[in-house]
Amino acid sequence: MSVPTVADVKANLILEGTADDGLISSLISAAVSYAEDYQHLGEGYYTTIPEGATSPPAMPASTHQAIVMLASRWYESRDGGSGGFYADRADVGQYADEVVHRLLRMNRAPEGWVSC
Repeated sequence: MSVPTVADVKANLILEGTADDGLISSLISAAVSYAEDYQHLGEGYYTTIPEGATSPPAMPASTHQAIVMLASRWYESRDGGSGGFYADRADVGQYADEVVHRLLRMNRAPEGWVSC
């Protein structure tokens, strides 16, 4: 898979229109950076084409889903609240983070590993 698109995140949010596309694009970029850091990969790992290759490394489906979830959560809570359907539950953010981290952990490189 490749890096999630604005359309992927908007489908997850059940969001129409284009007014927030720039914001969503920025949130995706931040979520990709977060995933690369959490997985101990170099910055730009999923977006940079390595020398001799024709495309960036494939993104695992679990990482793709984690990025969609993270960007969606940040979009819904951009006012500082937990946002979304479960906004009345104070612990929902903690559970959402736990799910994202479990998805990212599935493809996490060992500590100290450096991507080429």
